[in-house]
Amino acid sequence: MDENETTKLKKYYENSYPFAQMFDLFRVNDRREFSLTLANEAYLRYNTFNTVQEFKSIVCEKVPTKFDIGAIYKERPQKGLNNIPEKKELVFDIDLTDYPRDCCTGKSICSICFTIIKVSVKLLNYILSQEFGFKKIKFFFSGNRGLHCWVFDEDALLLDGLERKSLTGYINYVNQKGLFVEEYINILKEYFDLKDHKELIEKYYLKLDAKVSHDLNHLLKAPFCIHPLSKKVCIPVHARNIDDLYLDDIPTLSDVINEPSILDEYVKELLF
Repeated sequence: MDENETTKLKKYYENSYPFAQMFDLFRVNDRREFSLTLANEAYLRYNTFNTVQEFKSIVCEKVPTKFDIGAIYKERPQKGLNNIPEKKELVFDIDLTDYPRDCCTGKSICSICFTIIKVSVKLLNYILSQEFGFKKIKFFFSGNRGLHCWVFDEDALLLDGLERKSLTGYINYVNQKGLFVEEYINILKEYFDLKDHKELIEKYYLKLDAKVSHDLNHLLKAPFCIHPLSKKVCIPVHARNIDDLYLDDIPTLSDVINEPSILDEYVKELLF
């Protein structure tokens, strides 16, 4: 990261990043782990914060290229200790590189493959809310080719690793066995014109990174971080209006620096 980008990022953290809202949403305390990835690629784990002020102060001082959020541990997590997770949101990670794409390859993304992000939001929201009964679900577009989902229901926070593994196994079973669940097919057909249901499921049904979901020690990128490649903000997205969202609409670091209020509508999405 060049000096100009570092200056912009520091300004973003100082003036625009929603530290207070994030502190509340993630119930941050001195047992909640954060990792910081610095511009020199140093990776600092086991950071904890007692107050919003401390949270903001450390991030603004270190100016990480991104920071990740982990579990709430039974005791303050420290390197070299047997840190035991007590609570953690149920999380899901989807990466477009796991899908067949005719339009883009590798880390590239366009409006066509962004459709996969949209259908993934619709599918996962349906499964989590209608089939599992979760209420407090948040989706975040990573800023480039990923989608992150966080489930904040108390029941979800208390799931152990095996329960999380069973849940992701249930979701993946559809793809593995080629099951044609009517609701899933209907959602997929909103976006893709494929008559063959087997091909539709194989290509575009959810492809989850299961380890991210069931490993309680795994950390996931914090919302509102800046993607290092695209410079886009990791913003909240919602199933109710995902069809109105276009890739070019997602604000970049420069956009926010030039017009800080552009983030206001997205910050409101952090509330339940």
